[in-house]
Amino acid sequence: ALALFAQLVHQHTHPKSHQTRVQTVKKLTPAMLLFANAPEEEIQSFMGKLDEWGYFHVISALHVISTEFCGERYKARLSDGTLKSSSSIGDKHATLPSGSLVVV
Repeated sequence: ALALFAQLVHQHTHPKSHQTRVQTVKKLTPAMLLFANAPEEEIQSFMGKLDEWGYFHVISALHVISTEFCGERYKARLSDGTLKSSSSIGDKHATLPSGSLVVV
């Protein structure tokens, strides 16, 4: 267990790992915009074709984004809320209906 922890710390703090992470995050916005702008039928078809693990990961991403970025409170928070972006949504997200997902 200690070796696994050391590997995780190394991966998180190593400069090359950080650079890889930054490059991966840069791909997030275009993918989310494409997904958000897809017709409902296409989203339903895509979600219906995912295997259980794919579906689990998409729904997990929904929960993390909804709670940490959008401020939803329908599940236990993963942080104290300081991860929330202050650059694009502001405090307006607090009035969203439960279960809403906002893509900016």
